[in-house]
Amino acid sequence: MASERRRLMRATSTLPRALAFALLAGGIASCSAGDIGNESSARQRAELQGGPIVQPQSVSTWFGTWGTPSTGPSQVIHASLLRNGKILAVGGSQYNCCYYWGRVSTYLYDIASGSWTSLGGPYAANEDAFCSGHAHDHLGRVIHAGGLLGGTDPPPQLLCEGNGIGIPKSARYDVSTGSWANLSYAPARYYPTVVAGTGHMWLFSGNYLGTRDIWVSGYGTSSWSPFFLDCPGCTTYPRVHLLPDGRLFTASPKNCDDDRRNYVLNPSAWTLTKAGEDDVPDDGGTNFYDHFYSSSVLMPLTPSGGAYPSATVMLTGGQTYYKKDVLSTSCPTGGPGPCWVPTEPRPTDTVDGVTFPVRRYQSIATLLPTGQVAVTGGVYGGPEGQGADSTRVRAPEIYGTDIGLIWLNEWTLTNPAQVTRNYHSVALLLPDGRIWTAGSNKNGLGSDCPGDLCSDGNCNGFPDNRERQVEIFSPWYVTEPGRPVITSWPANMSANGQWYSIGVGNGEGNSIHKVALMRAGSVTHAFDSDQRLVWLDITFKSANYIRVNAPYTTGAAPPGDYMLFILKRTSLYSSHIPSVGVWTRR
Repeated sequence: MASERRRLMRATSTLPRALAFALLAGGIASCSAGDIGNESSARQRAELQGGPIVQPQSVSTWFGTWGTPSTGPSQVIHASLLRNGKILAVGGSQYNCCYYWGRVSTYLYDIASGSWTSLGGPYAANEDAFCSGHAHDHLGRVIHAGGLLGGTDPPPQLLCEGNGIGIPKSARYDVSTGSWANLSYAPARYYPTVVAGTGHMWLFSGNYLGTRDIWVSGYGTSSWSPFFLDCPGCTTYPRVHLLPDGRLFTASPKNCDDDRRNYVLNPSAWTLTKAGEDDVPDDGGTNFYDHFYSSSVLMPLTPSGGAYPSATVMLTGGQTYYKKDVLSTSCPTGGPGPCWVPTEPRPTDTVDGVTFPVRRYQSIATLLPTGQVAVTGGVYGGPEGQGADSTRVRAPEIYGTDIGLIWLNEWTLTNPAQVTRNYHSVALLLPDGRIWTAGSNKNGLGSDCPGDLCSDGNCNGFPDNRERQVEIFSPWYVTEPGRPVITSWPANMSANGQWYSIGVGNGEGNSIHKVALMRAGSVTHAFDSDQRLVWLDITFKSANYIRVNAPYTTGAAPPGDYMLFILKRTSLYSSHIPSVGVWTRR
């Protein structure tokens, strides 16, 4: 009973005071999110002075804790979760201006032991996978595409001489064999986005002589081919999301475009159309959301009547976070849709008496099996989002408060990390529900880069700016006793609504209220194109098993490897507690 009351107190600790007291006598009220603020001189001084940015509000310490950081052999620039309990970690030249650490810095990280194993690839020894794009294919293999055009030794060539010029390379890592295979006819790309579709892998743009074209590679094939369609605004790591109807949405055009609209690619019709007539938010004139400094996430997909009427994308990182329901035909404020709308007020900072929401350049939004979003890492200020580590923002923000029968769309701060995450950091959801964080360049700078990045070519031992520490965030449910247990599950699932049985341990089948299907993540540069959560309809319950319907469309859950979670509610107002995830293939 005492444990249940503690859980209830945690669940109500972030609610408005009136509601909290209504749910629990003596409930804890949440702190005010504060005023929106403005582009004040106080904030500008804080940025320019490079002083530490603080968030003075109360922190919901119960939500999660950080483990002890450990140091790995490489800076992780690209990370992909594998179904064998490992993470494919690719560093390439690791933002070293002189390639001092080489180009093939690829490892397997063992989640259970925390150990690292050296691995060759993705490309040949003189080809750099640094700043490639990547995603999982229909068999859970990881496809990398593009990278940095570097120099040859001797003599050493500085990274900056090849910066922005891509290489025509692509390779696929097969988790079952532990080996790489080349994909032919890859376009030369740097900072591209790779996305899994309903029947193809998609390669969007990437900075190469200003090109914005789209390429495809059919599932089961080993080559790329042009789609013969350009995407306005798609240059450096465009934020692209597969929609449940099979179309693809681009969330962040680059600021050099004539317009600042979003676009939707319809592969079957071979068309690219505007997703609303509104501009991408410019964050007070800084054009923050146009770049790879912000994060973007497709919110959980909820079925209704065998379909998915809503597909909401959230932009995070700036002063205000925004959402757009791409399938909506109207705006909340009136007029045709879809359109961007601000999320609920966020945690704030106060400088010289002026209060404003904190920006988080280079932060990453990660979906939790509860349906919540955790935004981790980031720095507050600096040129082009690559600010000093002294402006770190270490406390994660959690979107959504779940108290069982009530869901509140609000932001909550929780315990801060120890390690600063700046440019080139990553975050991945693990099967047990923790978040694995790694990477970062100290102060957003490359290593062996004298002066203004590449002011001379001596390669004479300037500081190592790599952050090689791994730190893992454990939400409250990780150590919660009584997590539900999956005893049996389908090894494969369709995408036509077919029913499947899931075994539930301890006779708790009737307590299961939600089932989440979550795709294995693959993240770089503050964005995970693979990340998605699909709620499954529960059609039957008994003590020892439940029956669910598979996703209703391939667009909702494209083929590949997924983690299956069941969630139970232990009392009227308790949060839903997720199980440890198990692997299935869609």
